[in-house]
Amino acid sequence: MSVAYTFGRMPERLPSLSIAIGSGIAETLQGLGVRDIGLKWPNDIYLQDAKICGILSEVAPKNPQGCTVVTGIGLNVDFGNADMQEAGAPGQFIDLASCSTEIPSRSALAAILMSTLFETMQRFSAAGLAHFLPTWNRYDWLRGKNVKVDTAAGLVCGVADGVDPDGALLLNCHNTVRHLMSGSVTLDNGARACAPVES
Repeated sequence: MSVAYTFGRMPERLPSLSIAIGSGIAETLQGLGVRDIGLKWPNDIYLQDAKICGILSEVAPKNPQGCTVVTGIGLNVDFGNADMQEAGAPGQFIDLASCSTEIPSRSALAAILMSTLFETMQRFSAAGLAHFLPTWNRYDWLRGKNVKVDTAAGLVCGVADGVDPDGALLLNCHNTVRHLMSGSVTLDNGARACAPVES
């Protein structure tokens, strides 16, 4: 599903909005009885070490009434009889149906998530990311893990250590903490070498 929301003015630290949205959705799923939730920086939700939800937010073309953000949410509800082996990613994805005995209908889930998004946008506009950081820290799936981050400047290796007040990933690289605003994160299995990257 995709939802558009227009802020009356440009929020501060807008790139960190995906952190806030992920935190809001994690709390909502927890409220629905889903357990073992993890937030993977910057915009994925994991369950039992497998991806259950992806989030993508983009700023729409200039709007004279304010700043419009379109948020797309892809939530795995029920794979049914789909063969995940054929999808090429066994064990990497999970659905709500496989970990919950009773889940709302797709329509009910959409309504719940829209309400969550609306409340998240309002709180983000009023208080910024600070309101959501305790929730993020509670569900942070990467914290303490060895990871590799594929950035525009190259591959960066280190131990994930939470996020900063701007929503950047904190990466401890040989006792130097780097602040990464973007990049694709994978767990570090030692298969690829990391080149030094300037912070």
